[in-house]
Amino acid sequence: MVNFTGEYGLYQIIFQKSAILYAQRRALFTEIIQKFQLAFVPSRMEEMTYFLIFITCRATNYSVRIYGENQKLIGKLTAYKASRYFVEQLTDLCNPTMEGFYLTTVFMTVLQGEMQDATLEFLLTCATEIIHEVERLAAIEFTHYRRLLLDLFYHLVPAYFRIKFHFSLNNVLIDKIVAQYGEVYEITSVALLPLKKILGKSIPKEEVGFFTILFGGEILNQRKQQDVEKLQALIVCPSGISSSLIMKSELTTLFPKMDFLETNSFTQFEALANEHYDLIFSSVPIQSTVKVYVINPIMTEWEKNELLRKVYQDRSIPIRVFPSIIEIINMLLPYVSLKEGLNKKKVYELVHKKINRKINGKEGDKPMLSELLTAEMIVFSDEEMDWEEAIAFAAKPLRKTNKISANYVQAMIAKVKNYGPFIHIGKGVALPHARPEDGVNELGMSLLKVTKPINLLHDEEHPIRMFICLAAIDSEVHLKALASLTKILSDKQKLEYLLNATNKNEVIQLLKGEA
Repeated sequence: MVNFTGEYGLYQIIFQKSAILYAQRRALFTEIIQKFQLAFVPSRMEEMTYFLIFITCRATNYSVRIYGENQKLIGKLTAYKASRYFVEQLTDLCNPTMEGFYLTTVFMTVLQGEMQDATLEFLLTCATEIIHEVERLAAIEFTHYRRLLLDLFYHLVPAYFRIKFHFSLNNVLIDKIVAQYGEVYEITSVALLPLKKILGKSIPKEEVGFFTILFGGEILNQRKQQDVEKLQALIVCPSGISSSLIMKSELTTLFPKMDFLETNSFTQFEALANEHYDLIFSSVPIQSTVKVYVINPIMTEWEKNELLRKVYQDRSIPIRVFPSIIEIINMLLPYVSLKEGLNKKKVYELVHKKINRKINGKEGDKPMLSELLTAEMIVFSDEEMDWEEAIAFAAKPLRKTNKISANYVQAMIAKVKNYGPFIHIGKGVALPHARPEDGVNELGMSLLKVTKPINLLHDEEHPIRMFICLAAIDSEVHLKALASLTKILSDKQKLEYLLNATNKNEVIQLLKGEA
């Protein structure tokens, strides 16, 4: 029995209508990409070709309707010119004008945003707001802001059109993304509020996952990294732009000093055959004259360390990662008996995890909000004070426990004076913080609840009822706590309970999830 599912089944359906229809539509599709210089995702060519065939078959009988503001927006896009050209080459459409508008929305779901397209400036503004939201909620400052803004904009454009016009996106890696970047996922979900407002609808978790990868990789890159040899590396990922984005994020974190060039198809890879690159990271086996490392888009800690070891050994790069763990385990295994269910790989992962925490000064998992905001770190006050005094008052428990120096208090105040009320993270809650090098001795948080709201920068638009001071040692270890705080701020009932708390126990119960 012949299986007519998948791509083969689609082709057989089309072949029954016309033996040359597939070739005609693909040729026309390729022509408009070149003619209008569209930044198309190569891996989506086949998928889009089939989709266009079925769209044009449907359009001979009835048309999709797009009206009002949507039509005005679409009509100004560069992709609309390409869509009009496409439908003009077809003679049997019942409503070519409407199909031109609809086809543009289809194209925009897989096109990279173009800075030159003035119609999309509102999404560039949205990208800026999203970055600022992540910085506020995660209490970090991105060092490569311009690069991040462009990367976010390029991803934001197709995501906007997918969500707005109900084109679902299958993200098979969403569970892995949430598991590996859990805290960043929670923060990103809230930080996407500017996009949610523009769309007037919620952001699907599959889309949130891809934004999470972008920010997760950038946050991890904020950490201090050891210098390695400057290498040119090629990323080959025919699975699509989503998997390619994930691979690049993972690799950039592991090898921050490498220059990466991406390709999403074998055609692109072959076109780059004569270009200079020192090594290749690929999601599939390929033939090349340079060293190829076949990896998964999302790697386990075991896979990451194995890749590090192989690359550094192959390039003769001296670096102290964890080169001796597996050797030590191999030496010990002949003399020990493993418990049932344990094997060498699992033992390695356990040892690697513990050593990694030790090296980074983290004996346990990233602390929870309730572990940082203990009773001794929470203060209630009905005193009259201005915003500067409130920040200093809120920081007293951190000073008392020597988690910060006096300089850090002044640095928190100075940041507000220099950058405005950015610490107001909404709903009457402020998150004063500064850089680790400004005087942080140990990770910590402290909370001040005031009876009467205090206007931040003496501005009535920023009344603060609760100051939560953060002393972070890096850009990552505090994220679990801030993700929990973000969840509370996003829940009206929990937020109201927190702001109306009258004693420490009520706050602690809420932070522990007991209220």
